[in-house]
Amino acid sequence: MSIRPSPIAAEPSAPARQARRSVVSAISTCLKRGLIACAACVGLAACSETSSTPSPEPAGFADRIAPLAAERCDGCHATAPGGSMAAYRTARSLVTPGKPDESLYYTLPARHPAAWGDAAGLVRAWIEAGAPE
Repeated sequence: MSIRPSPIAAEPSAPARQARRSVVSAISTCLKRGLIACAACVGLAACSETSSTPSPEPAGFADRIAPLAAERCDGCHATAPGGSMAAYRTARSLVTPGKPDESLYYTLPARHPAAWGDAAGLVRAWIEAGAPE
């Protein structure tokens, strides 16, 4: 013989339904706030500079930067009035040592096609290191 609950007992009372809604609402609010707090912490961690992701080691111009410039820039610039971008003298004239964001060699003019691509970190590190020859 099985025991079946009566239909009246299965239906919670109005105060019980209201209490359940209040609890669910409170839990939902806490979860939302917790998720927002987690997202904010993750965002702050991603934006902060840490030593866990070191910047590329500064390279010397001749061994790393010049070959990149020869490959990516000198197709157009080798015969341009400014000269080859793979020549240290030309490159150095477009660099503010220690300040890549102020260096035309790194930032390029507004309508210039992107040149550094995946090597931008290397060029930036070279300029930050003072643009050594």
